[in-house]
Amino acid sequence: MSKQLKSKGYNYNTDKLISILNKTDEKYLKEGTKVKLNIDRIKSQPDYNKDLDTNKSRYHAWIEQNKDTVFTVEYDPRYGDSPSIVCLGKDSIQQKWTFWVGDLIEVKE
Repeated sequence: MSKQLKSKGYNYNTDKLISILNKTDEKYLKEGTKVKLNIDRIKSQPDYNKDLDTNKSRYHAWIEQNKDTVFTVEYDPRYGDSPSIVCLGKDSIQQKWTFWVGDLIEVKE
């Protein structure tokens, strides 16, 4: 799985990501669930400020621009039927980022 992640652009800490993906007690979010980014949790990650390459800088800017945005959880078939990694959808957003469900807060309507 490490090779697959690296081929998809995950360049660092793939072992940690694999251990997160393999957790059996993980909370899953149903497709269509409304969520917001858990900014405090995302920014507290040890890797958040490391290696500020161009792609990472775009990620940081996107996080800041969308810290109050409500997204809809979308499943990507490559992550299975109950993924712990989901896409965030919104009509006005062109680039979609994938997030671990632990970095999201469910919005109750």
